[in-house]
Amino acid sequence: MNGVVAAPRGDVIVTYLSLVLLAILLGVAVPMLFPRPAAAPAVAFQTGTSPQALPEGGVIRVQAPIGKTFQVEGSYAGYRAQSGYLVRSAGQLLMVGGAGARSGCSLNYEPGSPAVFADPCWGTRYALDGTPLRAPGQRPLPRLAWRQTGRYSIEVKLGT
Repeated sequence: MNGVVAAPRGDVIVTYLSLVLLAILLGVAVPMLFPRPAAAPAVAFQTGTSPQALPEGGVIRVQAPIGKTFQVEGSYAGYRAQSGYLVRSAGQLLMVGGAGARSGCSLNYEPGSPAVFADPCWGTRYALDGTPLRAPGQRPLPRLAWRQTGRYSIEVKLGT
């Protein structure tokens, strides 16, 4: 004998089955103890044109479903985005809220040179990137969380 003691075959099988059972229990218990946060719900839109092909100054308007609002990025407490505009401004695609940052009134898109969003309640005019151009508005329009999901489709996240 060389001093090596072989474990009985039954002990190896019990150890193996115990490890398999432990792995199964951890696979079930860990997700229950540490759930992943739920993804924010979103609503899909068919744009009719590819957002990538949207020309400089181009605009696509979207409307939230009845009773819902879009998720706003940044610190705009109380702002409820029921509509938004996907725009190409300075070569970038972005989505801005469709209501005045101060008044909450629905904005009107005014094409021209330059194209602007106009707040009919307060008279504020905004550049397509949401920057206020004329007082009394001082805050830029909020940005909305969105992503392109297909050639002619986008998804806009809904607020909570």
